[in-house]
Amino acid sequence: MQTAETKMIKKLVVFLTTTCLSSIPSAGFFDKEIKVKNYSCDDKNKIYADSPVIWTFTVQKNSVILKRDFYDEKKLKGSNLSQLDNCIVIDKANWKCGGDVVIAPKGSYTNAEYQVINSKFSYTEGTLFKPQFCKRAQVN
Repeated sequence: MQTAETKMIKKLVVFLTTTCLSSIPSAGFFDKEIKVKNYSCDDKNKIYADSPVIWTFTVQKNSVILKRDFYDEKKLKGSNLSQLDNCIVIDKANWKCGGDVVIAPKGSYTNAEYQVINSKFSYTEGTLFKPQFCKRAQVN
């Protein structure tokens, strides 16, 4: 049987725990990363479903880190990491990277643009290279 003092201590612990956890700055400990599956196609637009490239975006402070996982016939064949350039980060659910115009000796081009608004991913191809993927889908 619990005494009134024990009940009061338990209530105080619950109150302090919930108050402290909700007031931690950038309490994004439980925020999800953004994952996007990219698929290549053959000349007849047949999708290579067993060989996607999965992009995982992680926001750290004012940077966005992109991890690429390369699959071939459902087996992970390799991964790499890069930090995206020219990012504007509001929070983990709202950010934009790339999309800048580059002036080169043979003309100008636009870099690819990665954007997340309210946790929804969008992508705009750059103008220098032809599109790599014919299908793209956000996983989460």
